[in-house]
Amino acid sequence: MLIEAGVPLVPAGDLSCDGIPDTGDNDGDGVIDSRDVDVQATAETPSPPVERIVPDCLDDVGPLRHPPVPTDRGAPGAHFEAVVPGGQPAAFTNPLIFDLDGGGYAGVSR
Repeated sequence: MLIEAGVPLVPAGDLSCDGIPDTGDNDGDGVIDSRDVDVQATAETPSPPVERIVPDCLDDVGPLRHPPVPTDRGAPGAHFEAVVPGGQPAAFTNPLIFDLDGGGYAGVSR
């Protein structure tokens, strides 16, 4: 069982091929590629689902688009934004094992 909590991550590609996401779909065309490098997304830039990431290994990469800032005080993340402007909460945990039938857990044999 996997449980995910938090805001959706913005689509990002690794255009430098170093294993770290470094560039977003900054021009809003649904493709993360060299045309997104050194382009700042604005509030008017569309944010379509990213259809593909072109695997170009580039020296110059970025930027990543920031998630939208909540404007409604009741919106998820609004309180966190008030305390840590521009921040995003994140948490990690080990898997949880639930004994739903009460029969105990014997582990996984390999």
